[in-house]
Amino acid sequence: MFCAKCGAELKGAAFCAACGTEVNSSVAVPIQPTPNSYQVPTAPNGFAPKPPTNGLAIAGFVVSLVCGGPVGFVLSLVALNQISKSPTPQGGKGLAIAGAIIGGLSSIYLIFVVGAFFNGFTSGY
Repeated sequence: MFCAKCGAELKGAAFCAACGTEVNSSVAVPIQPTPNSYQVPTAPNGFAPKPPTNGLAIAGFVVSLVCGGPVGFVLSLVALNQISKSPTPQGGKGLAIAGAIIGGLSSIYLIFVVGAFFNGFTSGY
């Protein structure tokens, strides 16, 4: 029960610890959620539904794994930006981070391979 005057929790006391008002069992009110308080919607089984996964996070991860290179890196960075700025919760942050790491490392590897190829090609003539 809560104090009718200040709203503090009474915990079965005869007087409110916050304001000192005498507690009358007919005056004390149970807590009621406010209409605009945020409540997580629950599924029929009682668990909150999973937020949807960002599509660019999936695409960035897959492109980084399959093709590698800068395309997967850029897609993953855009997905991370979308996830962080989204007003509603979105999943896929781990996929986007993994895609950015794989895409960045494969881009660096690609730069070294292309550089070594052209260095060998030009020194041969």
